[in-house]
Amino acid sequence: MRLLLRDTQAAGLIGAIGRDGRVAVVFSRPSPHQPLQLKGSDAEPTTTSRGDVSCMAAYRRAMVIELERVGVLPALSLALLDGAAGRLVALDFTPTEACQQRQSDRGATDEGRWR
Repeated sequence: MRLLLRDTQAAGLIGAIGRDGRVAVVFSRPSPHQPLQLKGSDAEPTTTSRGDVSCMAAYRRAMVIELERVGVLPALSLALLDGAAGRLVALDFTPTEACQQRQSDRGATDEGRWR
């Protein structure tokens, strides 16, 4: 799995991960509130490619649409997603565990299962 980050926001994270390779990351779709957490133990920084830049642009477009579904104005989404200046950096890791938190009528539950 490849995480794409801005170096201005990720320097401390990359330094910490560089010590032992352990990483945990949460991905979420705002409209249905479907969080997914992945963990790995072999994370390492790597160089980015042109494909990574294209992927980040596609993610940005999709996230603006996703946030609009929950009432966030596109201008605000763009400001949040573009807020970090800096060089794009990549962090690769192999997911070894996954947990998806489920939504109940009373909010999030901890029925997720680690695999």
